[in-house]
Amino acid sequence: FTGCTYRGESYFPTATFYNTEGERCTCGEYGKVRCTKPVTCRGANGKVYKVGQSFKVDCNTCSCTSNGQIICTLIACPTKCKYYGNVYTEGERFPARDGCNTCTCENDGSVSCTEIACGYGK
Repeated sequence: FTGCTYRGESYFPTATFYNTEGERCTCGEYGKVRCTKPVTCRGANGKVYKVGQSFKVDCNTCSCTSNGQIICTLIACPTKCKYYGNVYTEGERFPARDGCNTCTCENDGSVSCTEIACGYGK
């Protein structure tokens, strides 16, 4: 065997692998293993992630890849609507402030409400 042995594991010459510290290691000449500092990814929020680490961004899941890139699922997040301090999701129906009309959260983030005249007394 002309490869390398590292922590009880055998590797072929030029093989690249990651150790438990997240360092990128390469099996070099004469059975020598060379490891470099851990590969990390920097998210848009400035936070640093380790290779293989997953995290949420809105309704998507992202992970740090071995080449330092972040990949994320591309799920369209449901639209949110705000109405007097409450948050509703697209298509959700809820009572209007007047107590007799109904509102709906629209797909553009707006709120539309029925306009039925409320009967206040006789």
